[in-house]
Amino acid sequence: MPTGALNAGQTTFGSRSAMGRSYSRIGHWSRAKELLEQARPVLEQNLGPAHKQVRAVLMELSSVALSTGDVVGAEQYVRRVVEISGNLPDA
Repeated sequence: MPTGALNAGQTTFGSRSAMGRSYSRIGHWSRAKELLEQARPVLEQNLGPAHKQVRAVLMELSSVALSTGDVVGAEQYVRRVVEISGNLPDA
């Protein structure tokens, strides 16, 4: 069950997410995707699949996919964000 907080070992995956976003910003798409894909399952397991950090990673993966010409992949990431966002309580 998600705790909402990362322990010390899991923080590494939060850092991978941040590094992945940084690599994306400077156009190092393959490294960005690698780091983001490593972080995603751990964040989903520990924070929950609808957590804002997970949604941010998915949107960044979508951006990386678009930047590399993978329109189908980008759409899949966005569809996943829409799917999990639909499970959020109304604000």
